[in-house]
Amino acid sequence: MRSIFGFGKAEDVPASPRTSEKAADSPKPADEQHAADPGMPPIFDCQPVTDSSILQEIKPLSDDEKKVFDRIKAEIPELIKDLPPVDPEALQFIDPDMPLDIEGWLTDECIARYVRARKGVYEDTKKALRKTIEWRASTRPHAIRPDVVEIESQTGKAYFNGFDKFSRP
Repeated sequence: MRSIFGFGKAEDVPASPRTSEKAADSPKPADEQHAADPGMPPIFDCQPVTDSSILQEIKPLSDDEKKVFDRIKAEIPELIKDLPPVDPEALQFIDPDMPLDIEGWLTDECIARYVRARKGVYEDTKKALRKTIEWRASTRPHAIRPDVVEIESQTGKAYFNGFDKFSRP
């Protein structure tokens, strides 16, 4: 039998203990929901980093990247027209009354990330943004209903585990 990495034996891979199999002396979380349902992942009481000296500074765009940024920003109306309809498979998971807010998602910071990721190449940046906009329009990730993902939290696949040193959850 193969391990989780595709080689070796599965017996060689240490199994991670399930919530119900953890040692009795392990610390108990403070939240009442976990106490009522031991299968529920714990919710940690974590605070975001407030020391700004360790936060990562974002470099400004170079002159060439700024030109690409300005061109893309001017072409937003063209980028968001003729979007595809909602994927029929996605309709079962989303709230149909939730409006599509591409302009709200397409912030200056978002455009700058795409410009940086494509190394300031205009055509590559425009193509990547258009593909993302089309995907967001057809799948509507912002409109996924909470009841659809609730089971993922209950089974421990999704949980909040505090903040990193840059104050990101």
